[in-house]
Amino acid sequence: MSFLMRLATLSSAGLLAAVLLAPLIKAAVDALRAAEPGLDSGYDFGRIFRRLLQISILTALLAGRRWLTQGRAIRVRGLRASQAPWSRFSLGLLSGIVSLSLFLASHAAWDGGGGLEIRLQPVAAWPPALAWALLTGLVVAAIEEMIFRGWLLEALRLSTPFAVAALVSSMLYGAAHFVAAAVRVRPGWDFLVGLQAVDLHLRALARPELAMVFLVLAAAGFVLACAYAWTASLPFAIGIHAGWVFVIKAAPLMVPSMGIAWLHGSGGALSGIWSLVFLGALLVVLRFSFGGRRS
Repeated sequence: MSFLMRLATLSSAGLLAAVLLAPLIKAAVDALRAAEPGLDSGYDFGRIFRRLLQISILTALLAGRRWLTQGRAIRVRGLRASQAPWSRFSLGLLSGIVSLSLFLASHAAWDGGGGLEIRLQPVAAWPPALAWALLTGLVVAAIEEMIFRGWLLEALRLSTPFAVAALVSSMLYGAAHFVAAAVRVRPGWDFLVGLQAVDLHLRALARPELAMVFLVLAAAGFVLACAYAWTASLPFAIGIHAGWVFVIKAAPLMVPSMGIAWLHGSGGALSGIWSLVFLGALLVVLRFSFGGRRS
């Protein structure tokens, strides 16, 4: 059995686990949200399911890592104390925040504002919102970078050249984010909510108007793969990724209309050629900053 077949088998096991766990997770979310007004009208379970799916697949990959690599060790780079992981992470975090902030500002200027209006939120709203944005960025980046760069990219590099490994892992990364369907649910037990979420997410793959978004997300994955390889530091890639998520989550504090719909969608910022130019420029900066040496 080839590596990709073993990868597909473990990923399928993770998918099955997510489907089986989805009703329990939904029940827990219902209980946590019980006091919220308007809960009876329903909420979006899609994002929760995507995180559940990522965690389930990561768990399956970790559990089956020896079978996946046929006993060959996967070396995740940059985690030892001697490799200054916190310093690398901090540099990556700063790079992510600055780069995406510049992109959003330049895109808004290029688009004549794009309907965006600066309106600062009350000062009292900033500390909790910034803390939540940072926490979300850290959790999301750590999980996704461990899956796509720490495990998938490294496993592919055992049997394929870096360019091929980076391209394949980045396409899978793009596909994982491209699948972003809303799953509207109401409180109460729903034993089929996992299957419903899978069905709606698969349907999203058939939307041709989001082809550019997929391409951009795959390109972002390629940038992260190169950042990881060139610095030999997973914390650096986690930092960049966390910085991006932090800016996306914190931006509404200054521009309320700059939500995920403005950024991600058929008419969002990521659907234009400018985003590919930005990622290309960032790749060049990383190349010259770290010498382009792959480890």
